[in-house]
Amino acid sequence: SVLQGSTVTLSLIATGAPPLGYRWIRGGSGYATTSVPVLVITNYQVNPSNSASFRVGVTNVANTAGAFSPNSGNVTIAMIPDADGDGISDPWENSFFGAGAGTNAANALLDPDGDGMSNLDEYRSGTIPTNALSVLKVLFTGTNAGVFSFVAQTNLSYSVQWRTNLLAPSWTNLTSITVSPLVRTILVDSATAPAAGERYFRVVTPLVP
Repeated sequence: SVLQGSTVTLSLIATGAPPLGYRWIRGGSGYATTSVPVLVITNYQVNPSNSASFRVGVTNVANTAGAFSPNSGNVTIAMIPDADGDGISDPWENSFFGAGAGTNAANALLDPDGDGMSNLDEYRSGTIPTNALSVLKVLFTGTNAGVFSFVAQTNLSYSVQWRTNLLAPSWTNLTSITVSPLVRTILVDSATAPAAGERYFRVVTPLVP
């Protein structure tokens, strides 16, 4: 599933005598050809009531028509509507704020539950925008000052990052948490980060490679 207007990246692994080429097929028609095994589609748009299927044929000088793997079929992409282009799906907005909320882009910046996270950030982090207790935040434990925790939501990945100066231009990954079908509390030992006079931590989703 892909949010309307977002970027879709399709990739594959192919082996054989180079040079290899790639014929991308959407439905039953040719869509694109690439010299690398990656197809990037920006501003993805289809009719939300329909899905689109893609497959790819690998070509070389001996087979310019392309060979299709017998071990994999089509990849089906369904578009989730986002009529106002605010980065939040219409069904999500409508479910929390009533019918038609998905047509008001201003909703993305609002914080109706006052927990410090905008509706857009609540959508991205899988939390509830109308419940101040449902929020992505780091909590230090009372028994061990070196351990902090956060609640991970279903089917989301996370990176815990650190830096020693808030004015530094970038963050460094401390650890990564892969997706799970369960809501769970993640404990992180901050002592695994390099020693420094001061350190700052944050949690981001999705996972940063």
